[in-house]
Amino acid sequence: MRKLFKFTLSAILCAGVFTACGKEKEDKSTNIVTDSPKFEVTSQTDTEEEQDTPTVTEPSDLLVQHDYTGLMVDSEENNHRAVAVMINNIKEAMPQSGIEQADVVYEMLVEGGITRLLAIFTNYDDIAKIGPVRSARMAYGIVTAEYDAIFIHYGGSDDGYEKIEEYNLDDIDGMDEQQVFYRDSSRVAPHNAYVNSETLASGITSYNYRSTKAATSDEKFKFNETDTDLANGETATKVTTPFSNYQKPYFTYNETTKTYDRFQYNSAQIDDLTGNQLSYKNIIIQVVNEYALDAGGHQAMDMVGSGSGYYVTNGKYVKITWKKASDTSVTKYYLEDGTELSLNPGKTWIAVFPKDREGNISIQ
Repeated sequence: MRKLFKFTLSAILCAGVFTACGKEKEDKSTNIVTDSPKFEVTSQTDTEEEQDTPTVTEPSDLLVQHDYTGLMVDSEENNHRAVAVMINNIKEAMPQSGIEQADVVYEMLVEGGITRLLAIFTNYDDIAKIGPVRSARMAYGIVTAEYDAIFIHYGGSDDGYEKIEEYNLDDIDGMDEQQVFYRDSSRVAPHNAYVNSETLASGITSYNYRSTKAATSDEKFKFNETDTDLANGETATKVTTPFSNYQKPYFTYNETTKTYDRFQYNSAQIDDLTGNQLSYKNIIIQVVNEYALDAGGHQAMDMVGSGSGYYVTNGKYVKITWKKASDTSVTKYYLEDGTELSLNPGKTWIAVFPKDREGNISIQ
């Protein structure tokens, strides 16, 4: 059970503070170019009287550890239902936009040696651009279900659509709801489809999707209350997960921030909106059985069952195991002694990595 922290207003005042694709409904557009919706910014000059009278906004009296980051947030924010966005991750899609604000990011193979990302957002109220968005695949639907998230994608492979139907996922598909998506004319299709806070909110409202988390007793992650070094960890200043000859991303440890900076395609991975390099407190490498579904090379992964992996934080790593008991349960992570893994508060990157290539993983 997460610890709850109550604060009164007086106490606070006193303190002074889209490459190879599927067969069905795949995004194949090459010439639709519509500029991003424009945001209106208005300003208001306070009167002299208003300026002399400070306004105090009363905060919520309840702070909790965020379910997906372990950071202290208002309970209302923590109760906000997540969206899971399929993000293009090939060279032509760089730099991506909005991804820095995601709570958790998954990287998995799709086909042809390329990976795509699934970015989990619970706070997406003020993001001007998220994407580029690409098509759904099977494993990404499985992960979306674990977060009770709304699946945001543009098209999909047959197996991707099958999982959406099987899991009865709430989703918004750019092939059906193009008013929720827009094309950036500075990019080449199909690597230029985006959403933003306003279009997402409009789409969720139009579908009448639930906006708060479903009640559940099975938490996705367990977190330390404060930043904690691994007791018996081995050195991890550089972590490389070579998915293929094409995609060999890596992270380097930043001793100043105590986070891991992300690199791919021989350069820093940057968020186009902020100019910041992506950086993560936690890295989980989840090793799974992976195999091709069809002649097109679409990948399937054994996500139900158990397996091995690695947990990296604060310049150290330990070996872990993972278990997912059923299609409807969440994936849990454990230390080698069987106790549940406690993550450090912060953002997490999860690389779901093929077991037959585990020997290529480098942690040094």
